[in-house]
Formats: sequence, structure tokens, C-alpha cells
Amino acid sequence: MSCISSTYIPEPELRFNLHQTSQHPKDGLFLFGPVMPTDAKEIRVGAIGSKVGLERAARWMKRVSSFIPAYSSRLHHSPFPGVDAAFGISWQDVPSHTVELPVGELERRIRYDDPHRRVFDAVDLVVRELKSFEDRNDTVPDLWLVVLPELVSKYGRPLAKVPRRERVTAPDRLGKATADRLAESYVLFDDLEESREPYLYEVNFHNQLKARLLDRRIITQIVRETTLTPEDFLVNGYAVRRLQDPATTAWNLVTTLYYKTAGPPWRLAEVREHVCYIGLVFKVDANRPAHERVCCGAQMFLATGEGVVFRGHLGPWEGDRPGTHHLDRETARQIIHEVVQSYVVENKRPPSELFIHGKTRFNRDEWQGFEEGAVGVGRLTAVQIQKSRDIKAYRDRTYDSPGILPVLRGSAIMTSDRDAYLWTNGYVARFSNYIGWEVPSPLKVSIHRGDADLNIVLRDVLALTKLNFNACIFGDAYR
Repeated sequence: MSCISSTYIPEPELRFNLHQTSQHPKDGLFLFGPVMPTDAKEIRVGAIGSKVGLERAARWMKRVSSFIPAYSSRLHHSPFPGVDAAFGISWQDVPSHTVELPVGELERRIRYDDPHRRVFDAVDLVVRELKSFEDRNDTVPDLWLVVLPELVSKYGRPLAKVPRRERVTAPDRLGKATADRLAESYVLFDDLEESREPYLYEVNFHNQLKARLLDRRIITQIVRETTLTPEDFLVNGYAVRRLQDPATTAWNLVTTLYYKTAGPPWRLAEVREHVCYIGLVFKVDANRPAHERVCCGAQMFLATGEGVVFRGHLGPWEGDRPGTHHLDRETARQIIHEVVQSYVVENKRPPSELFIHGKTRFNRDEWQGFEEGAVGVGRLTAVQIQKSRDIKAYRDRTYDSPGILPVLRGSAIMTSDRDAYLWTNGYVARFSNYIGWEVPSPLKVSIHRGDADLNIVLRDVLALTKLNFNACIFGDAYR
């Protein structure tokens, strides 16, 4: 391609029950139901939290069991028809099982003066109670709602600071510096090893809870009390948090619960067979030594909506520039080999096409490793996808259009046969509106290694923005 050109990619269709299609998940679920109705007649949802938190969870569960009107008549607001009507499952008005946390204990621990002990001990309270319950009972929920007070969200984050007047002295405090020194030497005493454990985890309540329950496969959904019953948290008549309306909250949260327990509620209508996508994500853990400070995680994603997350590979993957990361050749080979083998187990054959998506450019060692690991794959392509502010596009004022709305979602400007800007956010005809406050920015999509048709790559990227099952939205701007 020798000159700049533009194109428009039509909005991908989604498939629902009875092979019916729709562009919008809420339309499809309301009219037809999930694409593959679950064999289970109900989803058993348990709840863990304080006494008042459990009461709020029960109140929310009763609310979403029936119709919730739309916030307004604007097209991007949809009423919630009730769990049974939208998802075709029986829904209880109260949690199937409950675990009540000791009064004030979670709030006390989340105020510890040591951030690592603060998060570790708060998470430990929830983890121990959940494991203890499942050890004692033959019948357990399909999923647990972990109902948290606002303090946990406030102080359970990496950079959170507890005001001096609220701090509680952490018991048996070891300190990060001492824990790091112990990590570099052999520890003779078990109590010292136990004291060091809190400093091995990320200072993030959400992430740490998920990590520490992996060995038991206990499925959880963390939710704040203010999300379930915002009417209980008013100051001078105004909510303490800016929240979505009740119908939108119901759509998003119930979709997440359904996905975690029953599988994808929708799929892409037009699926290219035997195509596999891999997303590479790097996460820096400052608590680990330099030689294993960065974790590279890989997610295999199929166009049908199924995804598999593979265990992380630790190493010194930091690049020359801040925010960039690169694998060595052997690790790149291992990651792709694991993905291909997993695909073969499920599909009895390797994929015809394998796309590797990442935020940074792939160097020669990485690409050689990818090629060595992709045994049997027909075509291998590495695609760099980044949020971009390089370019802005505006609709011109014409006789038919006043020019006050942004570009259409799906618009693309191709600067070569390997590089393009794709707007995954913008004006949506289904809503007759653009749902946003700023001029939308595009994604920069580049075929960095291998060969592929740029138009097909752009269509795939836009389609993948429709497969976020952690919310019931029209499409992600960045997926």
C-alpha cells in the first residue's frame, strides 16, 4: 500500500440461543437467552461478609430477581428483565449459603500500619473462612460473593495510606527490608518463614485473594457494599460513589456471575475456524528479586469466546525503555508450545492461524522462539496493539450531518499494508449516540512479524472487543 486509505468495518454480530444474532449483548440475552444454556437449573450464589454486608447482598439478590427499569429513555440504557428472564436460570432471593465475618475484624486488619500485613491478614481472614466452610460442608455454592466494606477498597490497594489516627499496630511485624534480607539467605526457623510470607504477595486485596484461592478452585466475585445498595450510602442526599444505575449494575454483575459459573453467554456469529489468539501480558512484582521480577502471562483466546490462562513465566523481562518487556528465546518457545499443545488437546489438531497480540514490538529472539514453539501451525503472526494519541479524526459538517458527532466505531485509517489506526470507540448506530465524554482515540494496530491481511486483522481486533464477559457492554474500547 503506497498511500493512506480509510475503511469502515461493520459491527460484528453476536450469536445467542436458537442461533439468533444481535449486535448488542443486552438485546440478545433479553430476546433469546445465552448462546449455550447451562444444564444447571440454577446458580447457587453464596455470600461472605459482615452481618450488614450479608443483608445488603440478600437485598440486591432479591432486587435483580425481577424487572428493574432503565435509568432513562436513551437507547444505551436498557431495563434489566430479571435474572431468570435474561439468563434462563432459577435465581434465589437470598444467598444459598452465608459466612458471617467477626464483627469489626476485617476493618481492624485493613488498618494495620504495615501495608503487606494489612492486605495479607485481611485476605487471610476471608480465605480461612471460605476454606473452613468448604471443608465442613458437602454442599457448597457455585460462586461466592465476597461483600466488602468501603475501607477494604480504600486501604487494600498498593499505594494506599492509612491516616495516622486510624492505624492499628500490626502484630509480629517483620518489615519489608528484613523480609528481603531473609529471602537472600537460608531460614532455619519455621516462624521466621511464616513471618516472611506476607511480603511475598502483591499489596492488592483483589489480586491476592484470587491467587490464594487458586489451589482450592473456589470461585469468587468481589463486590463492594456501596455497589449493591448505594441508597444506604448517602451524604447530603448524594451517593458517596459515582455508580452506574441499578439496571446497568445488574446487567454487568449478573453477566459476570453467569460467565464464571456457566460459561460464555454469547459468541461471535461469524467465526473463522481453527484460528487462535494469544495475548501476552507482563506484570512487574517489586517484591521479587531482580532475576524473576517480571511475570509474563499468556491467555489463549478463541473467537468462540473460550479462553485459557496459562501459568506465568518469571524472569528479568524488562526492556531497554520503561514499560517495555521482552522474553528470551527459550521462554517464548515454551509459552507458544504450551498454547499449541492445549489447543491440540481440545481440537485434535493445531490451529491454522495463530495470532500473538502484545503491547510492545517483538524482537528477533522472541520471534524465533515463537516460530520454534508453533509446531504444526499453518500461519504465525505477531500483532502489536497500543492505545494511540497520534491521531484524532472528526466528522465533517455536511448537508446530511451537522458534524458534531465523532467518527463511527469501526472506522480505520491504514497507513501501510501492515499498519493502521482502528477506532473501537465512537458513534454507535444502535444507540444513535456516542457514549463518551472526549474525542475518541484509536488503537494503533501493526503487523510486526509474519504476514496477514491487514483488513482481516482489523476485523478480528474489533470482534475481540465484543468478548468481555466481565460486563454486559456493547464493546470494549481496548480488549
